[in-house]
Amino acid sequence: MSQSIAQSTRHNSRLRLGEAAVLPVPQAIALLPLADKEARDWLEENQLILHLRGRRVVIWGDVLRQLKSSDQA
Repeated sequence: MSQSIAQSTRHNSRLRLGEAAVLPVPQAIALLPLADKEARDWLEENQLILHLRGRRVVIWGDVLRQLKSSDQA
């Protein structure tokens, strides 16, 4: 049986990095308080998905900054 993303050791290690964390898109989606499709759409709309050697990733600090700027708008 596989561990869920939120329970994995690697996931917890990345979260300890805080804003510096580089997360695979599924982990970033799991951290947002939205339905998966809604979270993916939000990440794409805000151009927060980057590419690292063919992998789609999110820099968590970029997500936090976008949330903060959206809240102040």
